[in-house]
Amino acid sequence: MAAALAAANDPAGAHTNLDRAETLNIAHPTYDGAAWTALGRIYLDSPVHGGGPALRP
Repeated sequence: MAAALAAANDPAGAHTNLDRAETLNIAHPTYDGAAWTALGRIYLDSPVHGGGPALRP
């Protein structure tokens, strides 16, 4: 969902979705939840692996 929002030029919605995923994983931790949350942050919110510009101001 966060990637779709980033692609639709809605960085605020994407950040909100990433935060929500992190909150859900804290409340109900799973290996997969943690991995997807981390990967979402890496690909959408950091310059690692060419990501980042979609959610940066």
